[in-house]
Order: sequence, then structure tokens, then C-alpha cells
Amino acid sequence: MKFTSFCLFLVFLLSACNTGDTQDELRKKTLELTEKEQSLTIWAQELKLKEEQLLKREKLVDSATLLLDSFGTYNPAIIGNWTVTMRCVETTCEGSAIGDTKTEHWEISYDGNIVIAKVIAKEKLVRVYEGKMTSKALLLSVKSESATDARMNVVLTVVKEGRMEGQREIIQASGCRVVYSLEVVKA
Repeated sequence: MKFTSFCLFLVFLLSACNTGDTQDELRKKTLELTEKEQSLTIWAQELKLKEEQLLKREKLVDSATLLLDSFGTYNPAIIGNWTVTMRCVETTCEGSAIGDTKTEHWEISYDGNIVIAKVIAKEKLVRVYEGKMTSKALLLSVKSESATDARMNVVLTVVKEGRMEGQREIIQASGCRVVYSLEVVKA
């Protein structure tokens, strides 16, 4: 019995020592986890700050691009004589039919920051478009002289050097509408 009591006492003593070591290890692990959690919190705050800075920069770049687009850009490649082939793709006006085609010659130039496109048909000046070149497209329109005049808008994108594509929309005073697809090739 003395031996059994001694063995039990020894086991209890050893387990009590082990408990102290385990508690020390738990404290160390808890301290390590707390330090890691704090460093992750700091890292997350730094990431959030960097994200906010990137968003501010992105807004600045976007607003600078919009500002440039509102003034228009200069593209010397669009200056010159162009052959414009138009094909009617949509119409609600009498006298126009889908599939109708016609060809015009345009003389495109700049007047300061404004793009001027003079439309020549049968060696006569038919109309003059004005507009601007943005980073994405050439936007042109004919200024209406009165409320009875048709509104004409053209949007062209440069496909490659010497070639543009786009569309021309005519809205008559009556409200009917004609849309042409345009193929524009430098002459």
C-alpha cells in the first residue's frame, strides 16, 4: 500500500509539473497569437489606406481624361480628304429605305481645337459638320439653323490608319429618324 500511495503521489507530482509546463506553453502561444493578430490588424489598416489612395488616384486620372475629352484631342491622322460610304440601317422616315447607299467626299481639318468636316457632293459644298476628337471617337454634328432643320450627328472611331467606321443619325423636324452605317476611307 505504501508503494501504491508513493506511485500515486509521484504520478500526481509529475502531472502537476506537466500542467505548469503546459500552461507556460499556452501562455506563449496565446501571446504569439495576440501579436500575430495585432500585426494582421495593422496590415489590414495599411491595405485599406493604400486602397483609398489608389481610388483617389483613379478618380484623378478619370477626371483628367474627361477634361481632355471635353476639350478634344488633336489627331493629325484624320486631316485630309475622305470617301464616305453610307448604308441605311434603320429608318422611320418616308423616302428612305433600309439598304439605301450613297457616297460623299469629306474634307476634314481643324480650326483650333474644333474638327471641321466639309461635305462635298457633285463638286458642291453640301453641309459642314463641326465637332471634336476624343480619346475614343470623332464626334460631329451639323448646327441647326432653325427648328425646321434636321439634326445630324456622326460618331466615328478610327479602325486603323486611313480607315474609320461609325454611324450617322438624322432626326427630321417631324421626329422621324434615319440611321446610316458609315465606312470612311482616306482618299
